[in-house]
Amino acid sequence: MHLVLGCMTSVLIWLVFWTHLRVRRHPEESSPKYRLPPEAIAVLLVGLTGHLGGFLSGVSQADTPLNSRQSCS
Repeated sequence: MHLVLGCMTSVLIWLVFWTHLRVRRHPEESSPKYRLPPEAIAVLLVGLTGHLGGFLSGVSQADTPLNSRQSCS
C-alpha cells in the first residue's frame, strides 16, 4: 500500500510540474483551471503516504514506552 501511494504521489507531482512548466513556457496562454485539484490531491497523498510509512516503520506504534501510561520501573 505504501509503495502504491508513493507511486501515485510521484505521478501526481510530475503532472503538476508538467502543467506549471507548460504555463511558464507559454505565458500568453491563460493558466489552466484544473491546476488546483491535482495539487491538493498530491499534497493529501504525500501526507497519507508519510503517515502510512510511519506506521509501517514502527515509528507510530501505539504500544511504545513513550505512549504508554505505565511508569518505567
